[in-house]
Amino acid sequence: MWQFLTKYFRALAGSLFLLTVGVLIGKARGRLAEIAEFFGWKNPAKSYPIDFPEIPLSVLFPDSISLTLFDFDGQDGNVSALELVVLSALVRKHQPRSLFEFGTFDGRTTRNLAENAPETARVFTLDLPDDALAAARLNPKGDIKFAGKVETGYKYKHAPSAAKIIELKGDSSIFDFSPYHQSIDFIFIDGAHTESYVASDTRNALAMLRGGGVTLWHDCRPSCEGVTQVLNRFYKEDARFRNLRRIKGTNLALLCP
Repeated sequence: MWQFLTKYFRALAGSLFLLTVGVLIGKARGRLAEIAEFFGWKNPAKSYPIDFPEIPLSVLFPDSISLTLFDFDGQDGNVSALELVVLSALVRKHQPRSLFEFGTFDGRTTRNLAENAPETARVFTLDLPDDALAAARLNPKGDIKFAGKVETGYKYKHAPSAAKIIELKGDSSIFDFSPYHQSIDFIFIDGAHTESYVASDTRNALAMLRGGGVTLWHDCRPSCEGVTQVLNRFYKEDARFRNLRRIKGTNLALLCP
């Protein structure tokens, strides 16, 4: 109770400061905006409309699918529980022989992809090497708080499905993807969220994709400029993206035949 009261009164004092003197301080006004966004306010300066259609889950999955799921709750930086279900269900539905993930983080999504893929499948997951994490912290705020936050891939390290997973290290903007060209059936892009990285990762994903393959992007939402702007541009300018859809109820964008 003492710990709770200490936290409560500190928050109360901080809130009173933000709502009075804080309005005169730029950094404090930023905190006010974050609080307002938490309670549902949409910042017009951070809202980028999504120009391609939605697809409902009932269309993606008209029939029942049995899944294997681990670490359902997750943590900050993971996909949501529903997004984890959707990703796993797409893997179980399409049965890809090879999968590629941009952005390993703690390995929660990686493990669930591997668990639902065929026994002979291989899951390649790419993340920054340890010595590049300091540079990653120069990226926009949305990426800073996740770079180096946890041991990369620790959630699959001791799982039986780890035998399917191949760890790759490198900066996706300069990584050599040529060994994987036209050989990947399922790609999930959830790396750096700047516009340049999302565009680069998307182009590399297209080069790796085998005919009939599936590609997904995370953080496709009006407040994520990098992902939304890049996908809007590809949808308008590239005929290969005519089937691009945002999966209803999630922040996932899907491109499949």
